[in-house]
Amino acid sequence: MTKKIQLSTSCPQCGHRFFLYPTIDATKIAPTVKSGLVPDYAILKYTITTDMMTAYLTEQVRMLCKDVCDDVHVQVAPFYCEKKQYKGDRHCSYASLKIALNGDRILKGFETGGWYSKIGESGESVELIDGLLRHFYRKYRYDKNNISKWMNYKTLDQLEAAFGITEEYLYDLKKFADPVAVKTNDNKTWVIFAADPALVIQDMLKDTETRELTGSMQIVDIRQINKDLLEYTVNLFPKKAEVYEDPNVRTILTGAKD
Repeated sequence: MTKKIQLSTSCPQCGHRFFLYPTIDATKIAPTVKSGLVPDYAILKYTITTDMMTAYLTEQVRMLCKDVCDDVHVQVAPFYCEKKQYKGDRHCSYASLKIALNGDRILKGFETGGWYSKIGESGESVELIDGLLRHFYRKYRYDKNNISKWMNYKTLDQLEAAFGITEEYLYDLKKFADPVAVKTNDNKTWVIFAADPALVIQDMLKDTETRELTGSMQIVDIRQINKDLLEYTVNLFPKKAEVYEDPNVRTILTGAKD
């Protein structure tokens, strides 16, 4: 992986200040080892909490809604499960996010009143305004078809054994795969949907210039700090690196079967 940095210096003769923009390969600044070996590539390690995700998602929502309303509220709740761990076992866990958006004007049809008829006492699927629908919900949502594929006995057994994911967990995930609007006791409308944290993290780590991920991302571990806060350990490998992929993770993210 390379990084372009800005250096400022001055001409020793005339004193004129100018800037240099060298590109540095991370492997070139590795420590010198006794064997003389140099690394093939550099791995970038990130620690990302659900609080960081909430701040990132809130900023996006407010940018997407700035022409519609300026008082939209965002809440993010993690839903965590983990494999029962025995002595010597590797820690294995999984989590999904429920994103809640508050603000009547984020619903399509608000101006005509069409949105209200879609909200039942237990919540009904509704449509978000185009900006949120295309650039937020569809960006981070779970695919209902994939969730349905996971809900067979063989895959369920694998998921529960590997990550502690139960059938009830998947039913809840499927229920909120579509945006659901709920009226609270104080007459406020919240739109809730389930989001895939891996897609959120992937978006957070995209290069600001290319808007692409600069390599392969691997979620190494998920730890629960408290009931409202999770901590992700994420490695970002350069494109030339080969990354081992846990087949159970592939099952969860793509719905692929053995």
